[in-house]
Amino acid sequence: MSRATCVRRYWCPSEVSDCIERGTEHLAIERNGRIPASHEMPSDHTLPLSPVKKDDADFDAAVARFQQFLRANNYSGEILWAMPEDFLTTGKRFIYVRVPIPAINELKARRMYEAGVAEGRGLLMSTVCRMNSSTYCNIWFPKSVEEVQQGIWPHDGSLKLSAMDKSSSPAGRPITNGVLWILLKFWHRKNQRSKDFLFRTPA
Repeated sequence: MSRATCVRRYWCPSEVSDCIERGTEHLAIERNGRIPASHEMPSDHTLPLSPVKKDDADFDAAVARFQQFLRANNYSGEILWAMPEDFLTTGKRFIYVRVPIPAINELKARRMYEAGVAEGRGLLMSTVCRMNSSTYCNIWFPKSVEEVQQGIWPHDGSLKLSAMDKSSSPAGRPITNGVLWILLKFWHRKNQRSKDFLFRTPA
């Protein structure tokens, strides 16, 4: 992705509702409500989420909570689960999306969530992009102690919800033609390292 401004919105505990991470420096601002759109920073600095309730061991209950969170932040609650292979980053403010998204992605997301619960190192549900009336989302969890993120992370194994501010969220452009997808994949092969930015938690 380009180095365009990126802002993430999140839920924090009531005593510190807004937490902004800039490298190893953390600013805590006591507020009730969501992060104003005026809180902006470069794309390699993102806004982490504090954990929400730990009783979200059930995938469907967690999804329902995430949908509520998305609607509260002006996203569609119609979730499509995304896998890295379904997207091509372009280095610009849009990404290509191979459609239709495979129906098996929901099963993959469910299994990934269950695996993350079993690992007990915390999980992240986050937005990837928006397209038409749907929100394309991803689940991530650290598979080792080394991958556990710095900053605000649910070390008790609970769930963390994150959504890019819509002003900085990349737009999705659908690609239905398989041959065109192969050509675009070759053309943008050098841009695919930036997928890590979309498909794992902010550091």
